[in-house]
Amino acid sequence: MQNSVRKIYPLAIAMLLALSGAAIAGDNANVNVSLDGDAVISGVGAGATIEVALSASGLVGVKQFDVTLTVSPADAFLLVDSEGVAIATFVQNAAAFTISPGVEFPADGQVKSGAASFGAAVDGDAALGTFTLTTSDGFTADTEATITVSSLSIGPTSTDRDVFDAAALELSVT
Repeated sequence: MQNSVRKIYPLAIAMLLALSGAAIAGDNANVNVSLDGDAVISGVGAGATIEVALSASGLVGVKQFDVTLTVSPADAFLLVDSEGVAIATFVQNAAAFTISPGVEFPADGQVKSGAASFGAAVDGDAALGTFTLTTSDGFTADTEATITVSSLSIGPTSTDRDVFDAAALELSVT
């Protein structure tokens, strides 16, 4: 009995890994996400607003998404005011998505938001939404900063999603 359990254990682990691997590549594994605007912005000073608009093509049954931006250096942008109130904003594409939870700040120099649809799922191409960030008081035209789309999670439900990291997305604004 003991030997048969030992032989089945690796098989069970292999099956579990195969099933979980299949769940990672869903219907939206081939979505192409893009920035709607310039990848390089120049001549920006303190207190300027920078918009980062995102679109996607090849969507299949999408009802929810979330996206995280990372700014570097972290102090180049004012994400919250001195009282911790959000300065950074996100506006979802209202034609495609019903509601957005607002913004959150998962780590220093990061802003995250997303949207969901209570109506029909989104198929094909659609604008996702626009983040608006404000440069810090010390920001000058000579300051170099980068805004990177560091993650995107997209799919039909909160548990059935495809997840992309910064390396897969390759999207940034300098």
